Amino acid sequence: MFYVLQLIKMDPVEFSRKLNELNDPDKFVDFISSNLYNLVIAGAEGSKAIIEKENELKKCVDENEKLQETIERLRQRVEALERMLRAAEYTFLLHGLQQEYGKIFLAQKFLESI
Repeated sequence: MFYVLQLIKMDPVEFSRKLNELNDPDKFVDFISSNLYNLVIAGAEGSKAIIEKENELKKCVDENEKLQETIERLRQRVEALERMLRAAEYTFLLHGLQQEYGKIFLAQKFLESI
């Protein structure tokens, strides 16, 4: 009874008025039982809402794990592409240097022949 009275969160003035009305034992029992019923229903609905939120959270956690895996795969792909780019730059630079060396070599041979 005291538990129900604490949980119904009634205005103190209304609570005092209600206690005066509840001198009749039948009215008192009806008041307590109806409020207890409402508390039980609210608790059940609250439990249902908590379960729904827990399921939603689990879905979000699962989705987050999948996104983290995707991010890791993309990071590895970017690293591989960066390695390929460095190799291509090196090859291009090496080819360019070989061409320049060839031009210098031809120029040197030409100068030697003069």
